[in-house]
Amino acid sequence: MMAAQAAYTLTEKLHEGLGTVIHRAIRARDGARVVLKIGKGGALAPAVQGALRHEFAVLRSIDLPGVIKAHALEAIGDELALVLADCGGRSLDVLFEAGALDLATVLAIAVEVAGTLDLLHRYPLLHRDIKPHNIVYDPATRRVTLIDFSLAVTAGEEPQRAATVERTAGTLAYMSPEQTGRMNRPIDARSDLYSLGVTLYELLTGALPFAVGDAMELVHSQLARVPVAPAVRLTAVPQALSDIVMKLLAKAAEDRYQSAAGLKADLERCAAELAARGAIEPFALGGADRPQAPRIPPRLYGRQREIDALLEAFVTVADGGAMLLLVRGAAGGGKSALVHTLAAPVARGGGFFVEAKCDQYDRGIPYAPIAQVFRELCRTLLTARPEALDAWRRALSAALGSSGKLLTDLVPELELIVGPQPEVPRLGPAEAQNRFNLIFTALLRTFAAADHPLVLFFDDLQWIDPASLRLLQEMLFDAECGYLLVLGAYRENEVGAGHPLPVALAELRAAGAELREFYLGPLGPGDVEELLAETLVMPRPQVAALARIVADKTHCNPFFIGQFLLMLAEERLLRWDAAGCSWVWTTPRSRAATSPTTWSSS
Repeated sequence: MMAAQAAYTLTEKLHEGLGTVIHRAIRARDGARVVLKIGKGGALAPAVQGALRHEFAVLRSIDLPGVIKAHALEAIGDELALVLADCGGRSLDVLFEAGALDLATVLAIAVEVAGTLDLLHRYPLLHRDIKPHNIVYDPATRRVTLIDFSLAVTAGEEPQRAATVERTAGTLAYMSPEQTGRMNRPIDARSDLYSLGVTLYELLTGALPFAVGDAMELVHSQLARVPVAPAVRLTAVPQALSDIVMKLLAKAAEDRYQSAAGLKADLERCAAELAARGAIEPFALGGADRPQAPRIPPRLYGRQREIDALLEAFVTVADGGAMLLLVRGAAGGGKSALVHTLAAPVARGGGFFVEAKCDQYDRGIPYAPIAQVFRELCRTLLTARPEALDAWRRALSAALGSSGKLLTDLVPELELIVGPQPEVPRLGPAEAQNRFNLIFTALLRTFAAADHPLVLFFDDLQWIDPASLRLLQEMLFDAECGYLLVLGAYRENEVGAGHPLPVALAELRAAGAELREFYLGPLGPGDVEELLAETLVMPRPQVAALARIVADKTHCNPFFIGQFLLMLAEERLLRWDAAGCSWVWTTPRSRAATSPTTWSSS
């Protein structure tokens, strides 16, 4: 921290977490008041530095009122620091504990946060970690600022990953049901609204909706239990405001507010009535709520046969088998979404579901996707209860023996579990590779067991590096390794005769490894019609003509269908009719139109 003192004078520590410490500071060169978010180094340093770089990139890409400003990303000695504007004030968790928030103040803050989320979601960005700790309020200026964008993603960028609850991005107590990973639903702007609902519940009642300490019990509550309404828990909470919070906390995203703008309008009405009359009368909620775009329901259309094949494969490995299952098809065909349907059943069965995305630019980095999935596994273990973590520590230490450093160098999080490992003797190339393969398979057998089957998903397998591909073969060649399902998805048109993947598959088949593969093609016309009927909430006959046009323009590709509908909404050719509370669209001039811009506007 001495290096920080040279460029900055640290004035106050605001927070210290597992990977970062946050200070208020004065910048030496110009006297500016700033906030430093400094990586703490250690085994988690690469992940922390990656998060800081991501947050800096996100904040520099936007300039929105109510969002913290990022000045720079600087190296301070051996540490990386994100330099942020000092917006003054304190986070809501601190102010709440100090008793500085009355009802009028909570409403004023809620209005500002809803407005900021409206701007953010239009960008479109998802924050994914809305909670009192990430909302800063300055009582002197009444300024409200949203902070910590380390988990923010572009809307639609984050796939549903239902591995284990503990590794899901965000803060569990404030997560929407879909963000916990147990619902096989995509995460969209309505997930941020749920988190804001939890925040308001806590600020209004002094308690979280579900006050349980165990992570699994908390997730069960979020999925299955209805919280006690704020007005029931604390009679001083106005019924209208209680109703708003309960609407935000609806299990199904369709039952919540569909936009932050709609929420803001209702909160503003509450604030105005409280200021004018000292009371808030109940009213019909959502009068100004408008869906910003048609949302395709979070289920797969026309894929039941493939879903059944995935479930059958998991049943096989849960009984002790080992299998490779590959899904091939065109880009945008829904391969990843299909595989993600297996994540929730695996989690419910006590198994691990972890994934890695092979990157065409990382093909020169040996074992990059392998390291990624095992880092995720280790991060999951690090959140376990102390007694469970101790059991894993003993099991992993026994499996690694004296060669653990080979894997802790590859997976730094593993060292946080088993501790520092001794250096290993140098060997010749062949002997060193054999030793690595042996220690890796020992690690794999520890993770894949009857009590916790292991599912590893490698997306974009066409870009896997050669070393990882060979190691996957070793996994499946190992006759003693069971309870293991390796899933791979790849673009068929990018795997030709000269690609190493077909060669590896042929070798696995020749060795007798269990290998299954299927092709995921485009949707059928009936599937497109069903998708549109459920998306627009209309009978199928009413959308049949539109469905034929959509199918023709998109070739029944699921990704392109979603993009096409968004484009129609952006160009106002598909729009929400507030009077009729339904979606309406214009009639195309010609079925042969090459672009939706040629549709008539009448």
